[in-house]
Amino acid sequence: MPRLQTLFNIVLLAIVLVQAWMLHGRHAPDGRIGDRADATAGEEARPAAPSADPLAMAVMDRLQGIDARLAALESRQPPVHAVPASPATEPLDPRSFAEADRRLAALLPDRDLDARDWGHWQATLAALPPAEQHAVSAAFARAVNADRIRLRF
Repeated sequence: MPRLQTLFNIVLLAIVLVQAWMLHGRHAPDGRIGDRADATAGEEARPAAPSADPLAMAVMDRLQGIDARLAALESRQPPVHAVPASPATEPLDPRSFAEADRRLAALLPDRDLDARDWGHWQATLAALPPAEQHAVSAAFARAVNADRIRLRF
């Protein structure tokens, strides 16, 4: 039995030494990657540069704005590249809720919306003036949250 334990200890020591050698051999002293296979694997794992996709660019711009605001909060200075506020960020008047709900009922007589109705709703909402867009979209959000409008896709 002691020979078997000694054999296991030698195998374990050999495994540890091989792993240490692999970790040490992975990077050369000057910071370059030592093995060419590791270099190609590292390039594949690295995320690709953002493409000219407008959605990706919009997300990146939004994330940069968030980073700038967080950095400004940390240093208590106004953000350098702050995202401009939307024109309709002021709170809605509670008296206008009923009016917006009536306008929404006139725009959406059907309370179950499928994909085609959703596209029509988006086009109708885009045709409204900005202040009215904000009020009607807030009424739409309240109606969806209250389950008065159901989205079926």
